[in-house]
Amino acid sequence: MASFLAFSAKMDPLINTDAVISYVRNLGLSVKLKCYDSVLCKDLAQPLPVTFHRAFDMVENPFTALEEIIELGFDRLLTSGQDASALDGVPLIAQLIDKAKGRIKIMPAGGISASNLSRILTATGAKEFHCSARCSTQSQMTYQKGNIYMGGALRPAEFCTKTCNATTCRELIAIMETL
Repeated sequence: MASFLAFSAKMDPLINTDAVISYVRNLGLSVKLKCYDSVLCKDLAQPLPVTFHRAFDMVENPFTALEEIIELGFDRLLTSGQDASALDGVPLIAQLIDKAKGRIKIMPAGGISASNLSRILTATGAKEFHCSARCSTQSQMTYQKGNIYMGGALRPAEFCTKTCNATTCRELIAIMETL
Protein backbone atom coordinates (compact mmCIF):
# COMPACT_ATOMS: atom_id res chain seq x y z
CA MET A 1 0.00 0.00 0.00
CA ALA A 2 2.76 2.49 0.83
CA SER A 3 4.43 1.85 -2.51
CA PHE A 4 1.14 2.32 -4.34
CA LEU A 5 0.44 5.55 -2.44
CA ALA A 6 3.88 6.92 -3.34
CA PHE A 7 3.54 5.88 -6.96
CA SER A 8 0.10 7.48 -7.23
CA ALA A 9 1.25 10.71 -5.62
CA LYS A 10 4.18 11.05 -8.01
CA MET A 11 2.63 9.82 -11.22
CA ASP A 12 -0.79 11.49 -11.09
CA PRO A 13 -0.54 15.27 -11.51
CA LEU A 14 -4.18 15.60 -10.45
CA ILE A 15 -3.34 14.53 -6.89
CA ASN A 16 -2.53 17.60 -4.82
CA THR A 17 -0.05 16.08 -2.39
CA ASP A 18 2.65 17.82 -0.38
CA ALA A 19 4.12 14.74 1.28
CA VAL A 20 3.94 10.98 1.42
CA ILE A 21 3.72 8.95 4.61
CA SER A 22 5.51 5.64 4.46
CA TYR A 23 4.90 2.60 6.58
CA VAL A 24 6.74 -0.63 7.13
CA ARG A 25 5.26 -4.09 7.31
CA ASN A 26 6.92 -6.67 9.55
CA LEU A 27 9.20 -4.16 11.24
CA GLY A 28 11.95 -6.12 12.92
CA LEU A 29 14.90 -5.24 15.10
CA SER A 30 16.51 -3.25 12.33
CA VAL A 31 14.60 -0.79 10.20
CA LYS A 32 17.24 -1.11 7.46
CA LEU A 33 16.83 -4.87 7.11
CA LYS A 34 13.05 -4.83 6.92
CA CYS A 35 12.07 -1.63 5.12
CA TYR A 36 11.85 -2.62 1.48
CA ASP A 37 8.46 -0.94 1.15
CA SER A 38 9.81 2.26 2.71
CA VAL A 39 12.84 2.44 0.44
CA LEU A 40 10.63 1.94 -2.60
CA CYS A 41 8.16 4.49 -1.26
CA LYS A 42 10.93 7.04 -0.66
CA ASP A 43 12.34 6.56 -4.17
CA LEU A 44 8.96 6.75 -5.88
CA ALA A 45 7.84 9.77 -3.90
CA GLN A 46 10.71 12.04 -4.96
CA PRO A 47 10.69 15.03 -4.95
CA LEU A 48 7.94 15.02 -2.30
CA PRO A 49 9.04 14.91 1.34
CA VAL A 50 8.47 11.51 2.94
CA THR A 51 7.42 10.87 6.53
CA PHE A 52 8.22 7.62 8.32
CA HIS A 53 5.03 6.27 9.91
CA ARG A 54 4.43 5.45 13.58
CA ALA A 55 5.60 1.91 12.91
CA PHE A 56 8.71 3.43 14.47
CA ASP A 57 6.94 3.19 17.83
CA MET A 58 7.22 -0.61 17.64
CA VAL A 59 11.02 -0.88 17.20
CA GLU A 60 13.21 -2.33 19.93
CA ASN A 61 15.86 0.41 19.93
CA PRO A 62 14.48 3.82 18.98
CA PHE A 63 17.87 5.52 18.75
CA THR A 64 19.30 2.93 16.37
CA ALA A 65 16.11 3.06 14.30
CA LEU A 66 16.27 6.88 14.25
CA GLU A 67 19.76 6.77 12.74
CA GLU A 68 18.68 4.21 10.14
CA ILE A 69 15.63 6.26 9.17
CA ILE A 70 17.82 9.36 8.80
CA GLU A 71 20.30 7.35 6.71
CA LEU A 72 17.45 6.21 4.44
CA GLY A 73 16.70 9.86 3.74
CA PHE A 74 13.32 10.34 5.37
CA ASP A 75 12.29 13.94 6.06
CA ARG A 76 10.05 13.38 9.08
CA LEU A 77 9.32 10.80 11.73
CA LEU A 78 5.87 10.39 13.27
CA THR A 79 6.04 9.11 16.84
CA SER A 80 4.15 8.92 20.09
CA GLY A 81 7.47 8.40 21.82
CA GLN A 82 6.77 4.65 21.89
CA ASP A 83 3.93 5.25 24.32
CA ALA A 84 0.13 5.21 24.27
CA SER A 85 0.00 8.91 23.35
CA ALA A 86 2.38 11.73 22.46
CA LEU A 87 1.74 13.29 25.87
CA ASP A 88 2.79 10.07 27.60
CA GLY A 89 5.79 9.79 25.27
CA VAL A 90 7.10 13.33 25.81
CA PRO A 91 10.41 12.20 27.42
CA LEU A 92 11.43 10.01 24.47
CA ILE A 93 10.19 12.52 21.87
CA ALA A 94 12.38 15.18 23.48
CA GLN A 95 15.37 12.80 23.43
CA LEU A 96 14.77 11.95 19.77
CA ILE A 97 14.64 15.62 18.82
CA ASP A 98 17.90 16.17 20.68
CA LYS A 99 19.59 13.16 19.03
CA ALA A 100 18.30 14.10 15.57
CA LYS A 101 20.04 17.50 15.76
CA GLY A 102 17.92 18.86 12.90
CA ARG A 103 18.74 16.01 10.48
CA ILE A 104 15.08 14.93 10.47
CA LYS A 105 11.89 16.52 11.80
CA ILE A 106 10.40 14.62 14.72
CA MET A 107 6.63 14.99 14.64
CA PRO A 108 4.69 14.06 17.79
CA ALA A 109 1.57 12.06 16.96
CA GLY A 110 -1.07 10.15 18.87
CA GLY A 111 -3.79 11.54 21.09
CA ILE A 112 -2.95 15.17 20.39
CA SER A 113 -5.73 17.64 21.17
CA ALA A 114 -6.19 21.30 21.98
CA SER A 115 -5.96 20.46 25.68
CA ASN A 116 -2.47 18.92 25.46
CA LEU A 117 -0.77 20.36 22.36
CA SER A 118 0.94 23.25 24.13
CA ARG A 119 2.39 20.93 26.79
CA ILE A 120 3.67 18.49 24.16
CA LEU A 121 5.32 21.12 21.97
CA THR A 122 6.81 23.02 24.91
CA ALA A 123 8.17 19.91 26.65
CA THR A 124 9.66 18.36 23.50
CA GLY A 125 10.77 21.34 21.46
CA ALA A 126 8.89 19.95 18.45
CA LYS A 127 8.00 22.44 15.73
CA GLU A 128 5.35 20.31 14.03
CA PHE A 129 2.69 17.83 15.11
CA HIS A 130 0.27 15.33 13.60
CA CYS A 131 -3.30 14.64 14.70
CA SER A 132 -6.61 13.61 13.26
CA ALA A 133 -8.66 16.48 14.75
CA ARG A 134 -11.63 14.12 14.46
CA CYS A 135 -15.20 14.65 15.36
CA SER A 136 -18.22 12.36 15.03
CA THR A 137 -21.02 13.26 12.65
CA GLN A 138 -24.36 11.49 12.60
CA SER A 139 -25.13 9.50 9.48
CA GLN A 140 -27.57 10.96 6.98
CA MET A 141 -29.16 7.55 6.44
CA THR A 142 -32.95 7.79 6.59
CA TYR A 143 -33.44 4.15 7.61
CA GLN A 144 -31.25 2.77 10.36
CA LYS A 145 -31.61 -0.87 11.32
CA GLY A 146 -30.56 -1.03 14.95
CA ASN A 147 -29.96 -4.71 15.66
CA ILE A 148 -27.11 -5.43 13.21
CA TYR A 149 -23.53 -4.43 13.91
CA MET A 150 -21.25 -4.30 10.88
CA GLY A 151 -18.19 -3.52 12.98
CA GLY A 152 -18.10 -6.84 14.78
CA ALA A 153 -18.16 -7.73 18.44
CA LEU A 154 -16.96 -4.35 19.71
CA ARG A 155 -20.09 -2.75 18.30
CA PRO A 156 -18.84 0.66 17.25
CA ALA A 157 -21.42 3.30 16.44
CA GLU A 158 -22.95 2.20 13.14
CA PHE A 159 -24.56 5.46 12.17
CA CYS A 160 -21.86 8.02 12.65
CA THR A 161 -18.81 9.04 10.65
CA LYS A 162 -15.49 10.32 11.94
CA THR A 163 -14.28 13.35 10.01
CA CYS A 164 -11.55 15.93 10.37
CA ASN A 165 -12.96 19.07 11.97
CA ALA A 166 -11.77 22.33 10.35
CA THR A 167 -12.52 24.37 13.50
CA THR A 168 -10.38 22.03 15.59
CA CYS A 169 -7.57 22.28 13.01
CA ARG A 170 -7.65 26.08 13.17
CA GLU A 171 -7.62 25.96 16.98
CA LEU A 172 -4.60 23.64 17.02
CA ILE A 173 -2.72 25.79 14.51
CA ALA A 174 -3.45 28.89 16.59
CA ILE A 175 -2.07 27.15 19.69
CA MET A 176 1.10 26.16 17.85
CA GLU A 177 1.59 29.68 16.49
CA THR A 178 1.49 31.20 19.99
CA LEU A 179 4.49 29.15 21.13
